Amino acid sequence: MSTQLQMNNLTNLISVLVQKKKIIFFTIGIFIIIGIGTFFKMKTPPSYSAQCSTLVLFNNINNDKGVVIQNNFGLDKKENILPLRLYPQIAQSIPFLVQLIDSNSITDSTLLRSEELENIIQLKSHFNISVDEANQTVFIEANMPTPIEAARLALKIQQTLCNYLINWYSKQQELAIVLLQNNINEVLEKIIQKQQELQKLNFTKAKKQHSVSTPDLIRLETEYQTLITLNTTLTKQLQQKKLTQQNLSTYITTIDPVIIPNSPTNSPRSIIFYIAVFGLLGILVSLYIVIIHPIINSWSNKND
Repeated sequence: MSTQLQMNNLTNLISVLVQKKKIIFFTIGIFIIIGIGTFFKMKTPPSYSAQCSTLVLFNNINNDKGVVIQNNFGLDKKENILPLRLYPQIAQSIPFLVQLIDSNSITDSTLLRSEELENIIQLKSHFNISVDEANQTVFIEANMPTPIEAARLALKIQQTLCNYLINWYSKQQELAIVLLQNNINEVLEKIIQKQQELQKLNFTKAKKQHSVSTPDLIRLETEYQTLITLNTTLTKQLQQKKLTQQNLSTYITTIDPVIIPNSPTNSPRSIIFYIAVFGLLGILVSLYIVIIHPIINSWSNKND
């Protein structure tokens, strides 16, 4: 009896589906059309990713500077170091991005037209820079619609960042050289002054016009020798800074070069996926309209 009832219910269900087939096909068709439209609206072009990494050792410039001599010039052995954590912010700054745009119309980052600013903002979304401060390494990733464009952008970012850092540290070295040279000039003046005092003291002692205090003579000779030693140290530092300035490019080394990617990083969904998903939704909605909704209405009428 139960089996017969189930067969009757199944027959009735099939009969209803056949009778309402136009509604079912119409609903499924509408959803498939929506799915195709959604596919074209949300369709995204393939994106290729190119990476490279660079070892930056500017923090090691002052690791070997010899003995620090305390003096009344207040010399500071610590250089101005640009922390690696600031590199991503530098790469996202307007002056840096201007250098990445191949446009003759962009000449000044403080004077930008709206279309130029739009290109710069759009460029920011195509690359990412991260750093490993412990290993002093900078990682660059560029994403573009074609493999060649991605590789070129990654390489250009790497080159532009390297040039930016070299120019920045070059200016720091130039300033340090000027300060050192000024300190050397001051020390030389003091050396000449001490020489004159010693000559005068020795001359007085030779003429025996006055009794020369031995502690005064020892003090002057000690101060004179200290200034000579300080001048030698500052001169070596000056030569080292000039040599460092000439070889700043050696503090940057490419670890992983830019390689043209072979396959896209994203895998956009095909039109078949959207047809299948929205077709299934159409089937569910049509079944609700044809079967479930009438049953709910029937129960509601009985309860009333």
